[in-house]
Amino acid sequence: MKVKRFEAITIPVTDVQRSLRFYHEVFDMTVIENSDLPTVHFGHQKIIFEPSTDVIPMTLSFVVSDSMTAMENHLKNYFVTIISGPIEKQDVKNAQSITISDPDQHVIELISYQK
Repeated sequence: MKVKRFEAITIPVTDVQRSLRFYHEVFDMTVIENSDLPTVHFGHQKIIFEPSTDVIPMTLSFVVSDSMTAMENHLKNYFVTIISGPIEKQDVKNAQSITISDPDQHVIELISYQK
């Protein structure tokens, strides 16, 4: 079997509206209005937000097309704290990353591949 991509991932969140706003504003993901569960999408992938009172933080990695400088400026404009980076990825050639967290402390690594 050969997996082509993932369709959706579900993450627990304490405040659905706050998470929808964060992912829409910071990452420009589209909110799916007519979905059974609160969902955003980018490309063919979806992130589904499951309301929960007991959130165990997950780690997500996104590949971005922006430069490190542009990413840093964008995150600062939205008052998102950078946990680490930009750093050179040791396990990936010609890549840098910045790590942040969302409102529920899910860790998000933003990876930019240099040309």
